[in-house]
Formats: sequence, structure tokens, C-alpha cells
Amino acid sequence: MTLLEAKPELGGRARTAGLRRGRERWRLYLEWLAGELRSHGVDVRLGQAADASDIAALDPDLVILAAGSRPRRAEWHDNHDGMVADADEVIVSPPQPRGSASAIIVDQEGGFTAPTAAESLCHAGWTVQIVTDLPFVAAKVDSTQVWFVRRRLKQAGVTLRGTSELRHDPGGWALVDTESDEISPVPAPDLIVYADLRSARDDLSRALAEAVPQVPVRRVGDALAPRGLLDAITEGARAGVSASSSLRSHTLADSGSRRRQHLEAR
Repeated sequence: MTLLEAKPELGGRARTAGLRRGRERWRLYLEWLAGELRSHGVDVRLGQAADASDIAALDPDLVILAAGSRPRRAEWHDNHDGMVADADEVIVSPPQPRGSASAIIVDQEGGFTAPTAAESLCHAGWTVQIVTDLPFVAAKVDSTQVWFVRRRLKQAGVTLRGTSELRHDPGGWALVDTESDEISPVPAPDLIVYADLRSARDDLSRALAEAVPQVPVRRVGDALAPRGLLDAITEGARAGVSASSSLRSHTLADSGSRRRQHLEAR
């Protein structure tokens, strides 16, 4: 069994989430999983971004695709690549501000990602505000934690703006109140961080369908549909159990076939 990982370490977004205060133990779980791979003799290849031809060269009987997800981007972001960043990137490695620099985090996810990115930027020296079209920032954080999350953000000096959208047109930048349609011009930010709903990274499954149509491909986790860690773990476990059963059946059937061929040849 071979595992191809594009990044230099395993874990994906779960490892990024483990950087948030209070989730440090997630990294222990990821290290345990890595140990399980070693104990089962899995060929783990880090830093290898595989394409369809790389996978086809391994001559697989089955491909389990856990390629994750990518952030969605507003159309106007395409013209501002230098000032737009993914929240995950900011959490892992916050850019250093030049002087008094401001950042706006656009959050439609409503979870921990935007607050974690905001704290990361604040520690790096940025002036930060979070803008969300949800009723309030961190609206989808568990009710037992949301008060503490918002308190830390306010104590760090982060401005929280609910029921708002960031818009950009030739006239400049503005915040639009989604309830009243009131438009409030804002200074051009030095950095925009996008913590939005994501889309599945499933390009590889389509490429594999063309390159090796005889090989079944099973998508799990965000590569199937962006959701949470428990969903990814459950689907990965189910795919592993199903694959093991399928491959055992395949091996038995293949052995029987070879035996019949051998008897017929004699």
C-alpha cells in the first residue's frame, strides 16, 4: 500500500486546525496515525504531488482520493492576487506587515478558521477586522466556546462585523450591511484573508477516470465534500475496510483463476 502526500508532513487541514489554541492534542492524534501507517508497512511518500500518470505507474487495484479542498474566491479576487490569502496559509505562516498594515478577514464559514487567522495576524502586528455575512462572527462555533473565542478576539483588538459583506468596485472598497443595504466606504486593506466555504479538490478523480478507467476511485473527506474532521475519519475508515475486503476477494478470485488456467494447460 502506498500513500502519496503532496506536503512535507501528513495531516492536511487537521494539522492546521491543531495550531489553534486548545487543539494542541490534535497533533498527538495525527502522530499516532502516522505511527499506525509505519507499523502496517505503508509506503509513505511525502512531498510528492501525484498526477494521474504517477498513480497509473503504481499499477493500483484501487485509489482512495483524499486530496482535500480549495478555498472559493470572489471574482474580483483574481485581480488582487498579491493582497489575497487563504486563511489556512495565514494560520501556518502569517505574513509580516510593513508598518501600520490592515487586514480584513472575509468569513462565510463561521467556525474557528477566521478567529484563528485573526489571532495569528494580530500576533504578527496587523490591525485586523473580521467581516461575515452571518449574524455575528464565530456564529457556528460551539455555544460552550463561542463566548471565549469572541472575548479573545476583542481583547486582541480585532474588530468584529456581522451581517456585512466586503465589496470592491471601481469606486473603491466598502462594507455593505446585508440587512439594511447601507454602504459604508472603508480604506483599502493591505491584505484580504479569505475564510470561506470550500470546494472539493476532485480534479484528480476525473483525470484518473480517463487514465485508468478500470481502477475504482473512492473519494473521502473534503475531496468528496468539504466538512469536518470526524466526517473525513469516518469515510477514510469505511473506505479502508471496504478496500481490504474487496482486495481479499480479488486475490482469492485471481488465485482460483490461475489455478484453473494451470489445470487446463496441463
